[in-house]
Amino acid sequence: MKIKALILLSLFSFNSFANTTLNNEMDILSEDENFEVPRMKIKEVKEILSQMDPDKTCIDEYLKRRKQLILKLSISPVTIVGGTYASFFAGAIGGLGVAYVVGATGWDPLGYVILGGFAGVVGTGVTTVTDTGLSVFQLMDVDMILKALAEQRSQRSGAKSDKLFAKYLKGNENPLTKELFFEKLKELDESGELCDGSLVKRPRIGTGRRLKYKIARTKHLREHL
Repeated sequence: MKIKALILLSLFSFNSFANTTLNNEMDILSEDENFEVPRMKIKEVKEILSQMDPDKTCIDEYLKRRKQLILKLSISPVTIVGGTYASFFAGAIGGLGVAYVVGATGWDPLGYVILGGFAGVVGTGVTTVTDTGLSVFQLMDVDMILKALAEQRSQRSGAKSDKLFAKYLKGNENPLTKELFFEKLKELDESGELCDGSLVKRPRIGTGRRLKYKIARTKHLREHL
């Protein structure tokens, strides 16, 4: 069974999983990925970045945000009914988190980490979760945009680009064509607008200087493209 099907099965096993809040985020997991298409690895992303001017791309910022989310998830407890706690990455993060952060090769550890985390949550009978759940979907969204950018910058078509465009189309009444969408995406990337907060709504409290308030996600692309 494909990893995404297993993750979805775990998700639907919850009695309550903050349905209203997570509906849009869960959309990222709703489609099977074609595993026959060669997938972009983080090692490849870093190699592509090393050949570029870092001032003319947001790839490095997306890499940093991806790492932040992974580290956050590796230490974030999930609040469960009854006031007890369970580690989101019980079993899954052990011996895997560090390798994933630095970009392990082979079968993508992201699937192991997320599946292991949700399996642990389901096993404890969770009915209410903290923002840990949202962070999982943010991680997957950031990872998708990051790898799509790398594919586009290396002039290589791939599964992440196709999936990003499919997500962009959903709920968009007047979408751009695929060719124009990626032209605009590369323009935003090169100008820095994709990661300088231009497309992201600033918080009501605070300066919005944190990277989470600067990195554009799929929902922001729908709003601005």
